[in-house]
Amino acid sequence: MEADETWQNLKEVTKRRDDRKKILQGVIVLAICVTCKFDCYAATVSETLDVFESSDSEILETNQTSDYLIPIKTDENSEEGFKDIVEESRKREEERIQKETEIQRGREKARAEERQEARRQAIAYEEEIRKAKEKAKSEQFLYLLPEEELLGKIIEAEAAKSPEDRRRTGSVVLNRVRTTFIDFRDVHTIHEVLYQDVQYHDDTKKAIEEGLEASPEAKEVAHGLLTGNIPCLKERILFQSSTEKDWMAGHVKRSDLPDQEQFYGEPIHFKEGCLPLP
Repeated sequence: MEADETWQNLKEVTKRRDDRKKILQGVIVLAICVTCKFDCYAATVSETLDVFESSDSEILETNQTSDYLIPIKTDENSEEGFKDIVEESRKREEERIQKETEIQRGREKARAEERQEARRQAIAYEEEIRKAKEKAKSEQFLYLLPEEELLGKIIEAEAAKSPEDRRRTGSVVLNRVRTTFIDFRDVHTIHEVLYQDVQYHDDTKKAIEEGLEASPEAKEVAHGLLTGNIPCLKERILFQSSTEKDWMAGHVKRSDLPDQEQFYGEPIHFKEGCLPLP
């Protein structure tokens, strides 16, 4: 601490001396230009410099011989004031850097979330395309099956273990193909009956698509219904359900089937819902 104060005193003394010399030099030049009495003025200037130098030497000797150096008062322009300014600038710079870092992190996080969402959507889209292709492939395969073979598979998947129930199940399919009832106006083949929306359960479709084989009994009923050797139910019987429906008239309850009870019936508004024949 004492060395720092000594060094400060030396800097101030040197600075004052240099300033005085510069002032005197300017005065000397001005004096030369104004008057020609150089010798006289030079002597005066020399004496003045000696006085200033002796004054500076006395101040320095007084500070060096004292047991404790005289503290120098500081103001806003002193070294301590400069340190405060530097410290404040450093803090502001750190705050600015911290804010910019937080903003950059936020942007990077948002970009990462956008990439993740885009990746998720791409995966979901690819999965939808894959399922659609598989479904189209399976449907195309089923459409290549003969009608009789497909009808046998539907009977095997839907009917309980009874010849009469197989006949009724197959009759519902063929009645939907042949009827003019408005709910089935767009189905004209057994394939279209199977894939009509909200009709046959997905488990039935899946089982057939995965290669369900019809039993000989189911194949026999399908062949008999298509050739007329086995009579179909009346054309109004268009629905098959595991539970009795309020909108199903003339239903037939199969109470003798303990493993799968089936109901077959016609819609109540059958007459009003049929399209006129061409």
